[in-house]
Amino acid sequence: MPPTIGLQQVNRFTLARHGLLNRAWRDPVAAAGDLCGLHAQVRTVPALSLWCRLADFEGRTLDDALYRQRLLVKRWFMRGTLHLVPATDWPVYHRALQRAWGERWGRYLARRQRTTPAERERRLYAMSL
Repeated sequence: MPPTIGLQQVNRFTLARHGLLNRAWRDPVAAAGDLCGLHAQVRTVPALSLWCRLADFEGRTLDDALYRQRLLVKRWFMRGTLHLVPATDWPVYHRALQRAWGERWGRYLARRQRTTPAERERRLYAMSL
């Protein structure tokens, strides 16, 4: 008979995997990479998320990685919301999501902006989609 995993074990595993049990990460770039991005729709959310996950986190660490060292980038990502992802990972995510974004923005431009097909194509090209 296979072992049974209880709800508490599943919860603990999930918390550990997301770095919320033991503050496993040492820097914001590693955390953002392992979590496949940090939600960043509101400016304070990534700092709060990292404060929960990093030992001795200070806000300037995030600012340094994002603005000075440019190790993180803030981009439209999953569900059409802003996320911080490692700059080295961004090309992979961009390529993987490019088609879906193009379709989504194409529908938006057609419905809301009432653009011609040629204008939609021009705008999507400008957005690199």
